Formats: sequence, C-alpha cells, structure tokens
Amino acid sequence: MPYLLPLLFWYGKLPHTYGHFTTTVKREYRIDPLTGDLVRDHIKYVFICKRDPDNCKVHCKRRNTGRDGTQNLRKAIRRCDARHHVPDSLAAQTMALIPYSNVMFRVLLVVWCVVSYRPFHTVADQLFFNIVHMLWPDAVVPTPHTLSSDLLYIFGLATTRIRDTFLTGAHLAIDGWSSPLTASFLGVVVFWRSGSTMWRSVLDFIHLTHSHTGAYLAEKTLECLDRFGLRHHIVSVCLHNASNNDVLVRHLGVSLPNFPGANFRGRCMAI
Repeated sequence: MPYLLPLLFWYGKLPHTYGHFTTTVKREYRIDPLTGDLVRDHIKYVFICKRDPDNCKVHCKRRNTGRDGTQNLRKAIRRCDARHHVPDSLAAQTMALIPYSNVMFRVLLVVWCVVSYRPFHTVADQLFFNIVHMLWPDAVVPTPHTLSSDLLYIFGLATTRIRDTFLTGAHLAIDGWSSPLTASFLGVVVFWRSGSTMWRSVLDFIHLTHSHTGAYLAEKTLECLDRFGLRHHIVSVCLHNASNNDVLVRHLGVSLPNFPGANFRGRCMAI
C-alpha cells in the first residue's frame, strides 16, 4: 500500500530514531460541508514510545505535509532517556560509528579530562584499565604524563588556528593571584565582538615563577599574545590599580602596535 512506503523509507534512513517507537497508521475522516457525508481526509502516522507508552507523549505526523523532519521525535527520545536515567541513546549511536584507533582514543581521553574536569591520573586506575580492555582488548591506555604532553600539543595546534577570530580587534582583562600552595598564576581573559554579539574566553592561565614586577608580567603577557598571534590585535586592557600594573601598561603600550597605552587602560571598580 502507498501509505506504507514512507514508513519503509523512514525506518531505513533513521532506524535508531524510528526504532524507538511503535508506529501505526490511521485514516482520518471529515464531514463534507456540502453533502454532510463522512469522507476521507488524510493519513496520520502515530508514534508510540516502546519503552514507556503510558507516560511518554504520543507523536503524530501527517502524510504529504512536506515535513519529514525528526526534530520532535528526537526531542521525545531524549526526554524519555532523561526520565529513565539512561544515556542519550541517539548520541550513543553516533559515537558507535567512530572507528577505534589509538590516536583517536588518546584525543578523546584528553577531551574527556578537560571538559569533565578529570585528573589525568584517572587513566592509571586499574578499574579503568579493566573497563577499557573489556571493551577493546588491544587498546593502549596512555600514561598520565602522555596525556599531559598530548594536551600541550593540542593546545599548541589550537593557538595557531584561532587568530582569525580576532581580526576585528580584541580586548584583555588581566589579573594575577596565588593559590594556597603559593603557586602564582596570571589569568588572561580575551573579549571580542562577532556581529552584534560580545564574547569572552580565558585565553591563557600562565604560571608565574618570578617576582610580579611590571616588566616580568609584560614579558609573560607578550609571550602569550605571540603564541596566539595577537600582538597586532589588542586594543585595550583592563587591570586593577596595583602600581606594578602601571609599569605593565607602559611596556604593553610600547610593544603592542594598536594599544595606545594608559589612554586605553581600563581599571577595576569595587561593587
């Protein structure tokens, strides 16, 4: 029957989406306003969740509406997954298509540690070893030191690829502080505009090993900007009112072609 052809097409094209549902076909009727007779109207496809049909919303799709998208069905699947505390079944299907390789495994481990705030020593856990080798016996689990080196390598690649983002000019906010373990850091935050939208991001988090003189802070800031190719893109800088920052601004004013120095220096305000 013709009304079954869309079902065959949908299930063949997106089996993981449509496979979540039991699908039925229903003929809808209407009253002819001229004759008062009951006449055929349209065919409706009804999608009922297999996992939880009593609590999940029933979704319908009319035939010949020109709308064959799956956005509503995919949203329904994710709501069902969340309600039953199971992983995103659609995402799991996507990840399963990634072929295994030792290089990709190391990249994903780095991304996982960074995005989910996992320490690199997670990969040294024996239970983690057991889980990985159960899923892929030939997998080579890198050491924490290897992951650290991989992150530095990936970071180096990224710094050379983002400079085009700041062609319209960028602005910095810089602040330094010490951790409870007496390690000192300089945080460099970058602000830029894309169309009518303002963006901000941490550009770098610099480990400081010397006294926080203005000249030393300027040296480390310029090294950071050179890594990202931003020496010619900085327009203004915001810092707090410490005297060493006055020296920092003077050094940056000499070294950054488009930063006029103190005239384009912002200051922190207590709120």
